[in-house]
Amino acid sequence: MNLGKGTLEDWLKNPKSYKNTLKRGGDGFPYYSKYETFSSYLETNLHNEVTKAAILQEVKTVSDVNKMTWLNDHGPKHIQTVIQRASEMLTSNCNLNVREVFLLLNAIQVHDIGNFYGRIGHEKRIIKVLKTGLAPIVFDATEINYINNIAQVHGGKIIYKDGTESKNTISSLRNSVTTNGYEIRLQLLASILRFADELADDKHRADIFSLQRGILPKGSEIYHAYAFCLDSVRVKPELKKVELHFKVSRDFLEKKFSKYLQKEDIIIERYIVDEIFDRTLKMHYEKIYCSKFWKNKIDIDEIWVRIEFYNNIKEDDGDIEDSLIEIHPDITYTLNDFEYPSNNNVTIHTICPNLKYDSGILISGESIFEKMKK
Repeated sequence: MNLGKGTLEDWLKNPKSYKNTLKRGGDGFPYYSKYETFSSYLETNLHNEVTKAAILQEVKTVSDVNKMTWLNDHGPKHIQTVIQRASEMLTSNCNLNVREVFLLLNAIQVHDIGNFYGRIGHEKRIIKVLKTGLAPIVFDATEINYINNIAQVHGGKIIYKDGTESKNTISSLRNSVTTNGYEIRLQLLASILRFADELADDKHRADIFSLQRGILPKGSEIYHAYAFCLDSVRVKPELKKVELHFKVSRDFLEKKFSKYLQKEDIIIERYIVDEIFDRTLKMHYEKIYCSKFWKNKIDIDEIWVRIEFYNNIKEDDGDIEDSLIEIHPDITYTLNDFEYPSNNNVTIHTICPNLKYDSGILISGESIFEKMKK
């Protein structure tokens, strides 16, 4: 579908390829009017409170403050970023019908709303929101079910009867259903939302004020540091790639940030570059996973990453030129799915063997720090 420079919201407001924007055989309200009513209700009553509510739940339930999750922003700005990323992913090969766009947009609106009741298992609590407020007026029972299903598989796990777990949540949905004369491709819509959400963790989500003053719970430092360093995300379907541009300051390179590992119940410290490596590798695997469900509809073959470094300009700097001295060359690498699948422990250096110095030493947070000292 051709969105031009617009978004899915713009298209739903004026879907040029659809003369009839009403539910077939249903009520007399255009899809966009219904969507606008619900999204406005959420923004006014819940979205601005989600992040705070999740943190308050952590305060109530976690006794060790350093193991608390100080959630990054999950409010209106994040919702709009996910919508923007999903819109940028679509090409002429991915023609969603008006009802699919309606369901996808509403699923994006509520995908994180379960955090209002606590972070753990938030994706399973979406239905609580959909069954309160204006939801029963705006949606019918079938729509509530579809929106909930599309939204809740953006994360979490499936627990099978034998007790085993799997992150393959999208497969739990039916491939497609037919309702009111429209085909609804549930797995396709869920994969678009899931990857768009993966691409939406940029600098606007970071609580940089608290991070720089050292008042964040220790276990959450790395998440806000990572988001702050992700300066921009560019989706380029015409080139079949996503570009990630990171900007890392010298003071971020010279320290380690804490991170709470819930499974091991320990707090570790690591360099920001190592976190960027791990997070981009995770994004790579998310892309491989989601592409199973958008095959022949969305073309994203690779994730291109550039990490740039800069010196901080401080008020008491005597010489501005000192801030222009290069502290480390830019790091650029590409993640693509050309490798043979392996069950072994794969690292960023396995997929990107160019991430090393001429001496053969692997580029990492530690090696960058040692190089800077010299």
